[in-house]
Amino acid sequence: MDALALILIILSSCFFTSKLFTSIKLPKVLGPITVGLIFSYFFKSYFTSSDFEVLEILSTLGIVMFLFYIGLELDLKSIKKQRTETILVGVLGFILTFITALIFTYYILNLTFIVSIVIASVLSITAEGIAVMLLQENRLLHCKSGKIIVGAGLIDDLFGIFSLTLISIMATSAVGLISFIPLIIGMIVFTSGFYCLKYLSKFIDDIFVHKNLLNSHDLFTYSILFLLFFATFADKFGLDFSVGAILAGFLLNFSLYQKGHLGIQEEKRIDANIKSISLGFLSYFFFFSVGFSLDFSVLFEHIYWGLSFAAIAFLMKIISSVMATQISHDKLYPGLLIGLGMASKGGMDLVILEIARKSGLISPEIYSSLVFASFILIILSPLSFNFIAKKKTLRENPFFKNYS
Repeated sequence: MDALALILIILSSCFFTSKLFTSIKLPKVLGPITVGLIFSYFFKSYFTSSDFEVLEILSTLGIVMFLFYIGLELDLKSIKKQRTETILVGVLGFILTFITALIFTYYILNLTFIVSIVIASVLSITAEGIAVMLLQENRLLHCKSGKIIVGAGLIDDLFGIFSLTLISIMATSAVGLISFIPLIIGMIVFTSGFYCLKYLSKFIDDIFVHKNLLNSHDLFTYSILFLLFFATFADKFGLDFSVGAILAGFLLNFSLYQKGHLGIQEEKRIDANIKSISLGFLSYFFFFSVGFSLDFSVLFEHIYWGLSFAAIAFLMKIISSVMATQISHDKLYPGLLIGLGMASKGGMDLVILEIARKSGLISPEIYSSLVFASFILIILSPLSFNFIAKKKTLRENPFFKNYS
């Protein structure tokens, strides 16, 4: 099939299917994943090797841009200011889900330790973007519970970055001892780089601020070059390109915010450009690839795995959130709502899953089961959240009162 025709068919199908899901109050990420599943089941045999290559390139670019955007959005100062309850929800939610999933997969399913780590990481991470969407729809973004979900989601992002780095290391070290040499060099360079931020900050200041780049095209090109440098460097020195992409976004965000008003304005312009190309174009191909890579034949044989994974992620997020609110002497209902928000999937979790698949860390059975579990939670979490959020008893709770 012609490359342009393939892009047109996939993009238009994903876009309009996303609009359909949005109209019925479900996350738009369901659109490209569903289209990918349909194409995988009915049309995969019609794809040529060149079609797969085009899809692979666009999917990889989608991951890179999506992680760069996450890095730009990551605000460590905001995390430091979070209340104890928010930190408790984020940390407890990740750790309890991670440990439960690890025990289940390693001791009950008898999977290898590395595979169990990957599964536990995927199930433990919240899709903050979907959680924010749910809060906005129910006008709860600025209430206490909404701020806890957003803050805990930021903490989850940090855990996601750590998991991404860990999986990158596991994928590289599996090749042999010699692979540790570039890996160690790369980690030393990245670590020492944090002690040289003032020099990097000066470089960013000269390029992104003092040149007063009135041309948005130049600003976007400089941002892409900055991103590709870090992604390529990470890839060449033993860390997955995804680690470099998210680090590039974070460093650019961190440095520009040190430059006062002009730096902040430049960061917002960059953020808007990256958001448009990532969420408006490339992310469709990444999420399409997630569904397209699912193997239905092995899924049907191990469907109980997917159901078990979904149950663990869903229940443990709710239990941990209820525990956190109880420890903070709050009522059951707010904890339940927070847990439903934290159970959302369709973000960093799928990025980690896709990278693990491409690295050969997980089998088609595991991959298909985890995609199936995420698909269930992408539907179940919003429906449950919207149902509980509309309860009158919740609205009367002080947890849901707006405050400045």
